[in-house]
Amino acid sequence: MNRSYGVVGSAAIDVYAVSKFFKPQITNRQQQIVIDHGSQIWLDNAIQEPGGGGLLSAMVFARQGEQVSLVTKTGADVFSQVIAKVAQDESIVLLENHETTKHHTDTTIHLTSESIDQTIMCYTGSFLSLSKSDCDKLPEGLDWLHIATLPSEKSTLQYLIKIARKRNIGISMNPHFVHTLPSRTLLKALLQCQIAILNRDEASVLIGTYCSLAQAAQKLSEIGLQHIVVYDNDNGVTVVKNGTMYETGWNQQAKLIDSSGAEEVFAAGYVYKYLHSDDINKALTFGLAQASSVNLVAGARAGILQNPVLEPVKVNQHELIEEVL
Repeated sequence: MNRSYGVVGSAAIDVYAVSKFFKPQITNRQQQIVIDHGSQIWLDNAIQEPGGGGLLSAMVFARQGEQVSLVTKTGADVFSQVIAKVAQDESIVLLENHETTKHHTDTTIHLTSESIDQTIMCYTGSFLSLSKSDCDKLPEGLDWLHIATLPSEKSTLQYLIKIARKRNIGISMNPHFVHTLPSRTLLKALLQCQIAILNRDEASVLIGTYCSLAQAAQKLSEIGLQHIVVYDNDNGVTVVKNGTMYETGWNQQAKLIDSSGAEEVFAAGYVYKYLHSDDINKALTFGLAQASSVNLVAGARAGILQNPVLEPVKVNQHELIEEVL
């Protein structure tokens, strides 16, 4: 059965610039960086790709045949036109009046040397201008709300949750940069979500102490979260639901090219498959396959899979104990 999703999150342009002139700089004890080139840098290659947590998450749902509406903010510029065309091509409903004249469209510039070393520069002013009035544009009749990027104002996040609760819409949230909101505010919002998906480092910040995947998932469960997914790019994923812990590693076999967007794509993939299967093992397999595919390309859009043939990942399952050592 197809569902109707509302996705709230950033829509951005990723610019990948590669040049042999981008050399890793050696820093001294004072961490001073010396830039030894002029005002012009010759690029060997440069590409532009759509990105942003909201847009990429919406693509995951849309490519599986779901109905998707995206609530976001962009600038009134050329990049905004590119994003609007991408949304149209991907069958994503980009809600009207999404442009703001106060900011440029969110942009991430990846400066890459001949190796995989990167310097990343981000502009995020557009989405962070999202307000409660923008949230009113969520269409009626939604089955699910996926919050892929945290609003900058706690009142906007609270309003989103209020809308979903009032309309009896299921909620999933994949918060990044959790330090931008008070921990109490974010925890209160997560307690009202059916699925919470967090990077291990973000979960540690939220809890207030550095945790392993298992520790973070169990501590959040003890706080009262219903369905917790904690992941990182090295050690895999841990899920806790109904007193049971599920643990698996990444199924990445080929060389990583670029991880931008992989976390957002994993989260959306997990949510989609769980809602359709009610099976955590299948959700982990689908989400990790999507993330692994994105890791193999520069520009996440090309890596998002449509109805992939999947090899199940190995998941260890056990009942929770009082304390994870």
